[in-house]
Amino acid sequence: MVSRKRPRLLVFSMVLVMVLGLTGFSSAQEKFPSGPIKFIVGAAPGGAPDLQARLIAPFLEKYLGVPVPVENVPGAGNRKARAMVFNSKPDGYIMMINGQPSSCLGEYVFKGEYKSSEFTYIYMLTGKSYSLVFVAQNSPVKDYKELVEMSKQKKLKLGTASLGGSDHLAALELKKLTGLQFILVPYDSTAEVIVAVLGNKIDAMIEDLNTAVGRQDLKPLIITAKKRSEFLPNVPTTADLGYPAYEHDYTLGVFGPPKVPEDRRMILEDAFDKAAKDPDYVKRLKDMKVTQNLLKGADYKKFDMEICEMVKTVAPEIEADMTGLGK
Repeated sequence: MVSRKRPRLLVFSMVLVMVLGLTGFSSAQEKFPSGPIKFIVGAAPGGAPDLQARLIAPFLEKYLGVPVPVENVPGAGNRKARAMVFNSKPDGYIMMINGQPSSCLGEYVFKGEYKSSEFTYIYMLTGKSYSLVFVAQNSPVKDYKELVEMSKQKKLKLGTASLGGSDHLAALELKKLTGLQFILVPYDSTAEVIVAVLGNKIDAMIEDLNTAVGRQDLKPLIITAKKRSEFLPNVPTTADLGYPAYEHDYTLGVFGPPKVPEDRRMILEDAFDKAAKDPDYVKRLKDMKVTQNLLKGADYKKFDMEICEMVKTVAPEIEADMTGLGK
């Protein structure tokens, strides 16, 4: 009797091992990470997301113990890369550096093939890259209030290189908040907008904070922040003008495909937290005049979802602007 049961017991044991393997028992024991982790950038080399990804990648390698190669997947204003990551295997071996409100604008205005709410949020790195309204330094306009009053007499020509993007969104918010009246004039690059405003082809321009740092030929009138920037301490904020609750900035963070296992997400989050606080990394970031805005996964997702809710309310107006401009 005993000898007959032994083969059955052996077969049962083999089947049990196979079942456990198929249900992920073996993968649960797998060391993570055990190989390279792709770090996707949704634009060509040289832009802010690319620079930040390449800056922090060596520090991630230091704390994860595996290579973190940066891979550029340009196209459709980052939407191509977001859709690729959204549909990737959720094993923790692919992640993307992502800008906001660009991500939500891509979903709700440009109908990107992804859902912002379903990504696995890992870590937010930088922020406080606010939008500013500028005029030429030799413009007779003294301050933002005067610009608003002038715009009520005749709509301004307001230039931007961010049609359908973050600064376009900021312009619409300022219109609702402060009464600024304008006709949006789109350009392909910030350099072209600057040439236009200096050549009096447009009345004013709206671009990000980095555009103004170190320039003497532009006069920044307002910054969309609650507190004054350490890089432009003399520029009034929207709070200074009586709107203390309003703030608009461009942030960069990292997410992965939907449903990355929580234990792997936490390993990545921890590596980013250590890398972002590494003294050498912090020094390099300050040298670039970039401000950190560190948030871990849950808080980062909450932050992004609040932006998406706001974007939903203005998406029809952005679409109308783009239709009117033939875009």
